[in-house]
Amino acid sequence: MYRRYVSLGQNCEVAFQFRRIFGTDSSSFFSWNVTNFEAAIRLIDDDFEGILQECNLERHADGRMVRDKGYDYLFHSPFATPEPRDDPDFAATLTRWRERTLHLVAKFREAYRAPWRTAYFYVTDQAACRSRAVRLRDALRARHEADNFVLVLLQDEGMREEPWGEPCLANHYLQRLAPWHDASDGHVSSYDRAFRAHPFDGAVAYAGY
Repeated sequence: MYRRYVSLGQNCEVAFQFRRIFGTDSSSFFSWNVTNFEAAIRLIDDDFEGILQECNLERHADGRMVRDKGYDYLFHSPFATPEPRDDPDFAATLTRWRERTLHLVAKFREAYRAPWRTAYFYVTDQAACRSRAVRLRDALRARHEADNFVLVLLQDEGMREEPWGEPCLANHYLQRLAPWHDASDGHVSSYDRAFRAHPFDGAVAYAGY
């Protein structure tokens, strides 16, 4: 049984599934960000050092998201304008966002020393990603005081392989991935199978089909 579920990305898809089964949002640094493998590995390896430096923030696409180019991850913009520095309250907003984010980082670190078991979930559309998944597992393993966690890697059914047999790493497959423009549209029964394989120690509401 696992006491905590944590989304590592790559986008909001897993966080929406947590919302479904828990009936509430699971706040975490990675939940609502867009974080590729390399970014997630570096963030954990570097213990989030130097995130959200003003010089590293840049508008992404239409401005609804901001890129922290220090680590190459995206977060939903808290700024009032598409170009962050055009916001008249840019400095104050960034300060508040840093405080919020550092709180989430501190919460994320709790699992490293905790006596409970943690299941980390990462969904990806990248092919041939076993080596990246192992590196992400290793980054977590270097931080955890004990091997009381599992990294659950979620891929499309078309990528199916036999179980990898890696410690603290489990490969699972979804009937389909949610489209990027609608990350809430995950394949519910596939997610429930993955959750049941790594059961949560508490109340959850599966879909029942």
